[in-house]
Amino acid sequence: AMRPGDNLLPTNGFFHWYTRLLLEASDGSLFGFRVAGLLLVLGSGLFFSVQVMRIVERVTPIRVTAIMRAASVAFMLLATTGYYALALPSPNYNLLNLAGVLVAAGAMLRALGRPEDTAVHRCLWLLIAGMCIGFCTWIKWPTGIAMFIVLVPMAAIWAWFPLGDPRRSLRNGVGAALCLIAGGVVGIAVNLVVIQSPLETWNQLNGGLGYLLPLGSNHGDGIV
Repeated sequence: AMRPGDNLLPTNGFFHWYTRLLLEASDGSLFGFRVAGLLLVLGSGLFFSVQVMRIVERVTPIRVTAIMRAASVAFMLLATTGYYALALPSPNYNLLNLAGVLVAAGAMLRALGRPEDTAVHRCLWLLIAGMCIGFCTWIKWPTGIAMFIVLVPMAAIWAWFPLGDPRRSLRNGVGAALCLIAGGVVGIAVNLVVIQSPLETWNQLNGGLGYLLPLGSNHGDGIV
Protein backbone atom coordinates (compact mmCIF):
# COMPACT_ATOMS: atom_id res chain seq x y z
CA ALA A 1 0.00 0.00 0.00
CA MET A 2 2.96 2.36 0.55
CA ARG A 3 4.43 1.80 -2.90
CA PRO A 4 3.38 4.11 -5.75
CA GLY A 5 1.92 2.50 -8.83
CA ASP A 6 0.24 -0.37 -6.97
CA ASN A 7 -3.45 -1.01 -7.45
CA LEU A 8 -5.67 1.16 -5.25
CA LEU A 9 -6.74 -0.61 -2.09
CA PRO A 10 -9.78 0.23 0.04
CA THR A 11 -8.94 2.09 3.21
CA ASN A 12 -10.51 4.26 5.90
CA GLY A 13 -7.33 6.25 6.58
CA PHE A 14 -4.56 7.69 4.48
CA PHE A 15 -1.46 7.56 6.66
CA HIS A 16 0.11 5.30 4.03
CA TRP A 17 0.52 8.38 1.82
CA TYR A 18 3.16 9.65 4.23
CA THR A 19 4.74 6.38 5.25
CA ARG A 20 5.22 5.78 1.53
CA LEU A 21 7.15 9.04 1.26
CA LEU A 22 9.36 8.01 4.20
CA LEU A 23 9.95 4.62 2.61
CA GLU A 24 10.91 6.20 -0.71
CA ALA A 25 13.24 8.65 1.04
CA SER A 26 14.88 5.64 2.71
CA ASP A 27 15.38 3.94 -0.68
CA GLY A 28 13.21 1.03 0.44
CA SER A 29 15.45 0.18 3.40
CA LEU A 30 13.56 -0.99 6.50
CA PHE A 31 16.35 0.28 8.74
CA GLY A 32 16.35 3.68 7.00
CA PHE A 33 12.54 3.76 7.16
CA ARG A 34 12.58 3.28 10.92
CA VAL A 35 15.39 5.80 11.42
CA ALA A 36 13.44 8.35 9.36
CA GLY A 37 10.41 7.86 11.60
CA LEU A 38 12.54 8.25 14.71
CA LEU A 39 14.13 11.46 13.41
CA LEU A 40 10.71 12.82 12.50
CA VAL A 41 9.28 12.37 15.97
CA LEU A 42 12.49 13.58 17.66
CA GLY A 43 12.56 16.73 15.54
CA SER A 44 8.92 17.53 16.24
CA GLY A 45 9.42 16.94 19.96
CA LEU A 46 12.46 19.21 20.02
CA PHE A 47 10.58 21.99 18.22
CA PHE A 48 7.64 21.78 20.63
CA SER A 49 9.89 21.74 23.69
CA VAL A 50 11.74 24.89 22.58
CA GLN A 51 8.47 26.76 22.07
CA VAL A 52 7.13 25.71 25.48
CA MET A 53 10.26 27.04 27.18
CA ARG A 54 9.85 30.37 25.39
CA ILE A 55 6.28 30.67 26.65
CA VAL A 56 7.27 29.75 30.22
CA GLU A 57 9.99 32.40 30.17
CA ARG A 58 7.57 35.00 28.89
CA VAL A 59 4.54 34.48 31.14
CA THR A 60 6.25 33.57 34.43
CA PRO A 61 8.88 35.27 36.59
CA ILE A 62 11.01 32.16 36.29
CA ARG A 63 14.39 32.74 34.72
CA VAL A 64 14.85 29.85 32.33
CA THR A 65 18.42 28.65 32.54
CA ALA A 66 20.36 26.54 30.09
CA ILE A 67 19.99 23.56 32.43
CA MET A 68 16.21 23.97 32.50
CA ARG A 69 16.10 24.17 28.70
CA ALA A 70 18.24 21.06 28.42
CA ALA A 71 16.06 19.20 30.94
CA SER A 72 12.90 20.18 29.06
CA VAL A 73 14.34 19.02 25.75
CA ALA A 74 15.61 15.78 27.30
CA PHE A 75 12.23 15.05 28.87
CA MET A 76 10.40 15.63 25.58
CA LEU A 77 12.86 13.52 23.62
CA LEU A 78 12.59 10.71 26.17
CA ALA A 79 8.79 10.90 26.00
CA THR A 80 8.73 10.69 22.21
CA THR A 81 11.37 7.97 21.97
CA GLY A 82 9.67 6.11 24.80
CA TYR A 83 6.53 5.91 22.70
CA TYR A 84 8.59 4.86 19.72
CA ALA A 85 10.39 2.12 21.63
CA LEU A 86 7.25 0.73 23.26
CA ALA A 87 5.07 0.85 20.15
CA LEU A 88 5.79 -0.57 16.73
CA PRO A 89 9.29 0.53 15.68
CA SER A 90 8.20 1.16 12.11
CA PRO A 91 6.43 4.47 11.34
CA ASN A 92 2.67 4.11 11.70
CA TYR A 93 -0.34 6.39 11.93
CA ASN A 94 0.13 7.02 15.65
CA LEU A 95 3.74 8.12 15.18
CA LEU A 96 2.82 10.42 12.29
CA ASN A 97 -0.11 11.74 14.28
CA LEU A 98 2.13 12.52 17.26
CA ALA A 99 4.60 14.39 15.05
CA GLY A 100 1.79 16.42 13.45
CA VAL A 101 0.25 17.36 16.80
CA LEU A 102 3.61 18.45 18.26
CA VAL A 103 4.50 20.63 15.27
CA ALA A 104 1.00 22.16 15.13
CA ALA A 105 1.05 23.02 18.84
CA GLY A 106 4.62 24.32 18.64
CA ALA A 107 3.85 26.49 15.62
CA MET A 108 0.83 27.98 17.38
CA LEU A 109 2.91 28.75 20.47
CA ARG A 110 5.51 30.37 18.23
CA ALA A 111 2.86 32.46 16.46
CA LEU A 112 0.95 33.70 19.48
CA GLY A 113 3.65 33.76 22.14
CA ARG A 114 5.37 36.78 20.58
CA PRO A 115 2.82 39.62 20.15
CA GLU A 116 5.63 41.96 19.05
CA ASP A 117 5.97 40.02 15.79
CA THR A 118 4.34 41.38 12.66
CA ALA A 119 0.87 40.17 11.69
CA VAL A 120 2.29 38.51 8.57
CA HIS A 121 4.87 36.62 10.61
CA ARG A 122 2.22 35.37 13.04
CA CYS A 123 -0.06 34.36 10.20
CA LEU A 124 2.69 32.32 8.53
CA TRP A 125 3.23 30.30 11.70
CA LEU A 126 -0.53 29.80 12.08
CA LEU A 127 -0.71 28.61 8.49
CA ILE A 128 1.97 26.03 9.30
CA ALA A 129 0.00 24.94 12.37
CA GLY A 130 -3.16 24.66 10.27
CA MET A 131 -1.40 22.63 7.59
CA CYS A 132 -0.30 20.18 10.28
CA ILE A 133 -3.93 19.90 11.38
CA GLY A 134 -4.86 19.08 7.78
CA PHE A 135 -2.03 16.55 7.71
CA CYS A 136 -3.36 14.90 10.88
CA THR A 137 -6.88 14.85 9.44
CA TRP A 138 -5.72 12.59 6.61
CA ILE A 139 -3.73 10.38 8.98
CA LYS A 140 -6.36 9.99 11.70
CA TRP A 141 -9.46 12.09 11.11
CA PRO A 142 -10.74 12.17 14.76
CA THR A 143 -7.47 13.85 15.76
CA GLY A 144 -7.78 16.43 12.98
CA ILE A 145 -11.35 17.29 13.99
CA ALA A 146 -10.41 17.51 17.67
CA MET A 147 -7.48 19.80 16.85
CA PHE A 148 -9.69 22.12 14.83
CA ILE A 149 -12.25 22.26 17.66
CA VAL A 150 -9.61 23.02 20.32
CA LEU A 151 -6.96 25.08 18.54
CA VAL A 152 -9.12 27.43 16.44
CA PRO A 153 -10.96 29.05 19.40
CA MET A 154 -7.74 28.93 21.45
CA ALA A 155 -5.88 30.83 18.72
CA ALA A 156 -8.71 33.38 18.46
CA ILE A 157 -8.83 34.04 22.22
CA TRP A 158 -5.04 34.13 22.55
CA ALA A 159 -4.66 36.64 19.72
CA TRP A 160 -7.55 38.71 21.09
CA PHE A 161 -5.92 38.84 24.54
CA PRO A 162 -2.19 38.57 23.75
CA LEU A 163 0.33 37.62 26.42
CA GLY A 164 2.14 40.54 27.98
CA ASP A 165 0.27 43.09 25.86
CA PRO A 166 -2.55 45.22 27.31
CA ARG A 167 -3.98 45.91 23.86
CA ARG A 168 -7.13 44.00 22.93
CA SER A 169 -8.17 43.43 19.35
CA LEU A 170 -11.10 41.35 18.17
CA ARG A 171 -9.74 41.79 14.65
CA ASN A 172 -6.52 40.00 15.64
CA GLY A 173 -8.52 37.17 17.17
CA VAL A 174 -10.63 36.65 14.07
CA GLY A 175 -7.54 36.93 11.87
CA ALA A 176 -5.70 34.27 13.87
CA ALA A 177 -8.62 31.86 13.62
CA LEU A 178 -8.93 32.45 9.88
CA CYS A 179 -5.19 31.88 9.32
CA LEU A 180 -5.36 28.60 11.21
CA ILE A 181 -8.45 27.47 9.28
CA ALA A 182 -6.87 28.50 5.97
CA GLY A 183 -3.79 26.45 6.80
CA GLY A 184 -5.98 23.43 7.54
CA VAL A 185 -7.80 23.79 4.23
CA VAL A 186 -4.47 24.07 2.39
CA GLY A 187 -3.10 21.03 4.23
CA ILE A 188 -6.11 18.97 3.18
CA ALA A 189 -6.21 20.28 -0.38
CA VAL A 190 -2.49 19.85 -1.12
CA ASN A 191 -2.80 16.12 -0.62
CA LEU A 192 -5.59 15.97 -3.19
CA VAL A 193 -3.44 17.79 -5.72
CA VAL A 194 0.06 16.44 -5.08
CA ILE A 195 -0.46 12.91 -3.77
CA GLN A 196 -3.75 11.55 -5.07
CA SER A 197 -6.77 12.86 -6.95
CA PRO A 198 -10.07 13.49 -5.14
CA LEU A 199 -11.79 10.75 -7.19
CA GLU A 200 -9.17 8.12 -6.32
CA THR A 201 -9.28 9.20 -2.68
CA TRP A 202 -13.06 8.90 -2.58
CA ASN A 203 -13.02 5.48 -4.22
CA GLN A 204 -10.52 4.20 -1.68
CA LEU A 205 -12.43 5.63 1.26
CA ASN A 206 -15.79 4.43 -0.04
CA GLY A 207 -14.35 0.96 -0.57
CA GLY A 208 -12.88 0.88 2.91
CA LEU A 209 -16.16 1.88 4.52
CA GLY A 210 -17.87 -0.75 2.41
CA TYR A 211 -15.71 -3.39 4.11
CA LEU A 212 -16.04 -1.99 7.61
CA LEU A 213 -19.78 -1.32 7.81
CA PRO A 214 -20.88 -4.96 7.34
CA LEU A 215 -18.50 -5.84 10.18
CA GLY A 216 -20.24 -3.35 12.45
CA SER A 217 -17.03 -1.37 12.85
CA ASN A 218 -16.31 2.28 12.15
CA HIS A 219 -12.64 1.98 13.00
CA GLY A 220 -9.73 0.37 11.26
CA ASP A 221 -5.99 0.70 11.31
CA GLY A 222 -5.50 1.79 7.74
CA ILE A 223 -5.55 -0.64 4.88
CA VAL A 224 -8.39 -3.14 5.02
